[in-house]
Amino acid sequence: PRGAPLCTVAAPAPAPPVAVAPVDETLSVAPMMDYTCRHFRHLMRLLSSRAVLYTEMVVANAVQHNLGDLERWYGCTDGHEHGAPRDVLQLGGSDAAMLALASRAALAYPYSAINLNCGCPSERVAGSGAFGASLMRDPAHVAALCAAMADATGGALPISVKCRIGVDDDDSYEQLRAFVDAVSAGGGVRHFIVHARKAILNMKLSPADNRKIPPLRPELVHALVADYAGAGLRFTLNGGITSLTDARAQLDASPRLAGVMIGRDVINRPFYYAHADRVLYGCADARARAPP
Repeated sequence: PRGAPLCTVAAPAPAPPVAVAPVDETLSVAPMMDYTCRHFRHLMRLLSSRAVLYTEMVVANAVQHNLGDLERWYGCTDGHEHGAPRDVLQLGGSDAAMLALASRAALAYPYSAINLNCGCPSERVAGSGAFGASLMRDPAHVAALCAAMADATGGALPISVKCRIGVDDDDSYEQLRAFVDAVSAGGGVRHFIVHARKAILNMKLSPADNRKIPPLRPELVHALVADYAGAGLRFTLNGGITSLTDARAQLDASPRLAGVMIGRDVINRPFYYAHADRVLYGCADARARAPP
């Protein structure tokens, strides 16, 4: 009923939190609804032991009603060959209590971080759902959400944000910096994954059109890397990267860039990325290390 407490069911009690150090995210696979399920992530883990794999977005409001069946959303791959979990749970929502509940539930699973979706432009998410990319319009609220998520995990899991470079006409570099400043200062966020396109919400474009029509501006992400050098912030570039060659070029352009995130190209040709460990990390490919 309207006005009832938002969280009436407690998440399963996790083990005492143990802080997880940030992992190397030189290459990450983007969260993609209907694609980056645990089965696809298992395939990608067979192809790369190093890549960081993001889950599909899990809507925080749904977690409260499914606490007895979280495995279907929260189940992880077993990519711990290099000493640390390499899966990231992405959550979506705009309610601090719900996001805190969903974040605390993640402590029972071997994630390396939790990510807040501030970039999805779909009508169901950023429109009627009032989260995703629409959150970029209220940096103070995003900061409060991230702080609640961090408090819920006792600081055991880093909280990151995936965002766009702007929303509609709020797309200046100064506004992007103001978002980073507010969320890092108020929310304790140290890692931003930035899709180098703005989100167009006022024309009700489809998510597919929002990946094509807004121009790519990777130079803004590289500018963030330069401007926040020494500030303890990390930036990952997402958008328009369609090969390991592209990935290597972006990393070489800004040596302080934390990494690159690839989305649709991984879906289109996953086996191409079987050479990612060698090309981007300088180690043997995962398949070469597999037992006969």
